Amino acid sequence: MKFKDINKNEYTIQFKRPDARKHGWCSGFYYFPENGKGKIQIDPDMSHQLILNTLIHEVAHAYFDDATETDTTKFANCLSRLLYTNLQFRSGNLNQIIA
Repeated sequence: MKFKDINKNEYTIQFKRPDARKHGWCSGFYYFPENGKGKIQIDPDMSHQLILNTLIHEVAHAYFDDATETDTTKFANCLSRLLYTNLQFRSGNLNQIIA
């Protein structure tokens, strides 16, 4: 999966566990773009709700890089809860995306 931020940086989303030796344990990690290319890694071995939350959190970093970690977490928690609860993300279709 790929997307571009408002500055036209292109990000690749990888569903693989971020390297704990570099970052400590985390569910996802946002790599700041270099030469217009960035990446986001998300641990696929989590619940669907946590994968959705982590994806939103890391994409928010790409769009709002001046936001604090606390604000980014609050935003991701709110949006993922709304989407997961109200838009049927519990159906299992997320498995097709992370495969």
